[in-house]
Amino acid sequence: MIFKLLLLLVPLSLVLEYVVHAGPLWIFATAVLAIVPLAEWIRKSTEHLAERLGSAIGGLLNVTFGNMAELILALFVLYEGHANVVKGQITGAIIAAAMRVHTALGPGLLESVYCTCLKHELTKQGLKVESEVWLPVQYDTLKIDGAYRADLIVEDVVVVELKAVEAVLQLHKAQLLSYLILSGKPVGLLLNFNVVHLRDGITRLINKRRKAAGAAN
Repeated sequence: MIFKLLLLLVPLSLVLEYVVHAGPLWIFATAVLAIVPLAEWIRKSTEHLAERLGSAIGGLLNVTFGNMAELILALFVLYEGHANVVKGQITGAIIAAAMRVHTALGPGLLESVYCTCLKHELTKQGLKVESEVWLPVQYDTLKIDGAYRADLIVEDVVVVELKAVEAVLQLHKAQLLSYLILSGKPVGLLLNFNVVHLRDGITRLINKRRKAAGAAN
């Protein structure tokens, strides 16, 4: 009975991830509990097959698939963890480079100056950096080229938008989010250099629609 109840956590974990956008702790807890009845079903099925097919073939099946659910979960966690570590390393390198630029130049300059210097810093570290990347807009059957231009895209993962304004507005954040959606990149950094301390001008955004699209596919 308890296993049947735990099966309810399968759709619940999907709702938490893609509808409610709950915290990672809730999603992890429901996903781990949801895998328990699936693992039990696989174990019982392989045991029945072992009885019908004989100890040799059945034992091989049991060894191969008996713990398949736990293996899938472990591989998924490792993959997600590795991907998150890579994204974290890239964003960390970008922020560190931006701080070096800000320390050297200070506030009050044009955005283009900061953009050029930041690209130089990142390139010195061996990172792949594209600047002034034009992004098309797809509307119905129309494809509009050159509708948006992203300041920097680093390692095909992080979209960086630079500002030199008195205050970052919600419009600026919405603009970066549009860039993330159009480019399909997972992470965006909005860096406002017109501040005394750059740590006060850093905004990080996640492209949640990319996750949803990946799940749909």
